[in-house]
Amino acid sequence: KLQQTALEMIARRSTPNIPEILLKNWPRHAPALRTAIIGKLIARQPWIVALLDALEAGRVSPADIDPVTRLRLSRRNEESIKARVEKLLPLRQSADRRAVIDRYQSVAALHGNPTAGAEVFAKNCASCHLLNGQGTVVGPDLAVYRNKGVADFLEAIIDPNAIIEPRFTNYSVETKDDRSLTGLIHAESSAGITLIMAQGVKETVRRDDILEIRASTISLMPEGVEQAIPPQAMANLIAFLKSVPAGKN
Repeated sequence: KLQQTALEMIARRSTPNIPEILLKNWPRHAPALRTAIIGKLIARQPWIVALLDALEAGRVSPADIDPVTRLRLSRRNEESIKARVEKLLPLRQSADRRAVIDRYQSVAALHGNPTAGAEVFAKNCASCHLLNGQGTVVGPDLAVYRNKGVADFLEAIIDPNAIIEPRFTNYSVETKDDRSLTGLIHAESSAGITLIMAQGVKETVRRDDILEIRASTISLMPEGVEQAIPPQAMANLIAFLKSVPAGKN
């Protein structure tokens, strides 16, 4: 709360060194504070330039900039900013993932079996998702997506890194005792942070023990899961995901 209050006070000033102050301890800032700082930096054109400079220098990771903020920056009127955003924060989908999605377009014409799909879910998805009473709460609640089309499911399953919601950003934490931990931020306090990893494993790290926190451009959900899910199995999985009522987890 003290950091948030200080940020509000500092951001009211328009002096040129404000971005330098806000970005100074970036590696040790917790995710919530990073999000708040970025929100302030994109409010003023000179500060946007400073943020882009930090991205270009590697002081700030592209993964720290959520998709909505990327879109807002890409729609700025200044051509110089738009060009840098296009280079540093691309919104394009990787070509190889697009090719895989194209190969799975036949799934839309297949009849899916929800019962068989539940088995596919248990084998490939339950380590991070809870649905219909099976699995682990790590990733998003999939029941809320039941009304999405097949194309939307294929995009999300085959290319999990295309769009990562800020609350499901994967973080790497380096500690003073030489540990490297990776997971989602499950909880955060003045004392420290708690990471949640696959299988629901949780690890709490004291703030004083943290050397650096880095947001990853890679989703906790790996690419390539389709290698274990051929088209008919994918149709079954999607049928299962669409059959579970919202809120039933």
